[in-house]
Amino acid sequence: MPRTGRMRHRRYPSQSRPLRGEAALWALRLWVAARRRDHGDWLLQELQSETLTDLGVDLSGDTAMEPLDDVLDPERIDEALEEQLERMNRQPIQPQRQRFTTNIRALGDRLGLIECEQQILLFLVLHEADADFSSMVAIARKAVTMSATEAMAIALDFPEREVRAALSSDGTLMRSGLIQFDVRMGMDSANMEYELLRGIGLELDAPEASPDAIFRTYFRPSPAPRDGLLPMTHLEEERARVAALLRQASRQGAQGINILIHGEPGTGKTQFARSAAAEAGLTAVEVNFEDERGDPLEPRSRQRAYQLCQHVVARTPGHAVVFDEIEDVFDARNGWMRVGNRGDRPGGKAWTNQMLEENATPAIWITNHVGQIDRAYLRRFDYTLELRQPPRSVRRALLEHTCGDLPVSDTWIDRASQIEGLTPAEVESAFRVARLLYAEDQQFALESFLDEQLARQAHLQNRTPPVRRRGSDLLRYDLSMLNTDQPLEPVVRHLAAAGEGSLLLHGVPGTGKTALATHLAEQADRPLIQRPASALLSPYVGMTEKNIARLFRSAEDEGAVVLIDEADSLVGSRETARARWEVSQTNEILVQIEQFHGVVICATNFLGAIDTAALRRFDFKLELRALDPAQREMMFIDLLQTLGADREEVSVEHRERLSRLDDLTPGDFATVARRYHVLGRHQDVDPATILEALASERAMKPEAGKRRAGFA
Repeated sequence: MPRTGRMRHRRYPSQSRPLRGEAALWALRLWVAARRRDHGDWLLQELQSETLTDLGVDLSGDTAMEPLDDVLDPERIDEALEEQLERMNRQPIQPQRQRFTTNIRALGDRLGLIECEQQILLFLVLHEADADFSSMVAIARKAVTMSATEAMAIALDFPEREVRAALSSDGTLMRSGLIQFDVRMGMDSANMEYELLRGIGLELDAPEASPDAIFRTYFRPSPAPRDGLLPMTHLEEERARVAALLRQASRQGAQGINILIHGEPGTGKTQFARSAAAEAGLTAVEVNFEDERGDPLEPRSRQRAYQLCQHVVARTPGHAVVFDEIEDVFDARNGWMRVGNRGDRPGGKAWTNQMLEENATPAIWITNHVGQIDRAYLRRFDYTLELRQPPRSVRRALLEHTCGDLPVSDTWIDRASQIEGLTPAEVESAFRVARLLYAEDQQFALESFLDEQLARQAHLQNRTPPVRRRGSDLLRYDLSMLNTDQPLEPVVRHLAAAGEGSLLLHGVPGTGKTALATHLAEQADRPLIQRPASALLSPYVGMTEKNIARLFRSAEDEGAVVLIDEADSLVGSRETARARWEVSQTNEILVQIEQFHGVVICATNFLGAIDTAALRRFDFKLELRALDPAQREMMFIDLLQTLGADREEVSVEHRERLSRLDDLTPGDFATVARRYHVLGRHQDVDPATILEALASERAMKPEAGKRRAGFA
């Protein structure tokens, strides 16, 4: 007795069309193969009235068949499917979508895809684009538990070993990122176990799509470098070194050359990479953040876009690949790339390590957050470079260059260049907005606005806005105004040039210890990290030592000069210590000073409180004293000019009175300058008024040794 089945009906009339071209042939091959193995007639249970029509089988005129609402003859169905397959195999197949066929052929020629690989790509593209085709494939696969590779081998009429080879991790489809294995997709869904590169189907369906047009969705030629606009002289040596590495890697065909550039946002990492590639004479290409329609590329797609980029440019030497914002691609929790699964599958650690070791084209990877990258990957980068905040000389050059024709004073530029952490991006942004506002209103308070903008940027970047000593920019700074116990200029010159050494500054408050440290950092063109002892001391055992170590570690990372004020609180005499932790913190700071590869300055008002053994650890020790008579007169004249008083009004009596103020310091003059800088707008000042103010400051000085703390 023949086997029977009942035809299923769709609840609503079908809006689908019969499959055409390759899709019809491939689906028919799968159904015939599945029926040959379908001993439980599972496919017949899924058969609907339109299914045979979709496969190109027409039984409407077959008198041997009962109406579709009644029982079907499985043998007759099988016979009809076999006959239709035989007819289609004899006829030339017209492509279902000519665009897919033409564009895949062009793409395959560009990427070096063999015929089997091109057919697999076409199969997966049609599978993604045509819901009826993907449904027919899924039903056939599920009926007889057919793997994706077996299904494609049957449909495409290739040996399964060739299909498996084409889909292996070493195959071009996988290595180029066009296809990726994904275990989340299986026979129970309409999807295959292989996932196409996001958007590739739409690109292949575009009219007259060229391979270059398709590639632009995933990577593009890098814009020309802009270092002609922004002077970054502190990076010239590093840029030349990176350019040489790129150039030789390209010439010699060196494999697996990867350069990691990291640093805070806005420090010029991308521009550095572009300029280094240009200096090397290479054409830089960059992995996109978004596709041609402006939709952002997710991390998985960006990583696969990098693969495609590497595969394409490897076929035409003379390129460098720039992969920016890689923190989006690396998983902060697990360290590996956010693609696929663990192990040696795409996205796993072994697979990612292999990708870092086998790239044919040298690559520059850029990140703001190097901590998100696993150490197993970091050690595979051949060259790493941290771009730090530019030094003051470069900040000044950036400000001068960027302000252009805007009426910004040299005084403002000098003051703004002192802002630690100021980046090229922040400078450009502030001046771009200022230029637009100034074009609208030339009475615009330009410098005040720029101060406000830079302060806002500091807040957004979670930086502490610069805290300047009030009035520090009112008086001219001159080393000759400092009264020291030994020549000062040779010490400053040596420490600034060497970039290493230790200096102990001691003396009464106000003699200019902090200002000298600031000046030395400026001469060395390094940032200054200033910490009072009170910011390092902790009531918890061991925390002071940790704070000290953290300070020196930060200074080492930033290449900064360290200034520790009130140092006697940290480096006190161990002979008079009353607790073990006092000895421990003294030992810690002495160890840090000896091991520090930079300039460290300690300042104190109480030299006698410093540990005697610690004094030997300082390369230089300078005492700053009150001003001598000649220095007092020079500062007095400068102060009068600063406040707008007439220096010609200074009489002999004024000079005699000034000479009797024998313990004035630069700090006293700065205090008076601050006071009358504001009051002078409402009242006139003259030499007598200024002398009275200086005498008042002198009268307020405590007796020597009475006050332990003070300002330096």
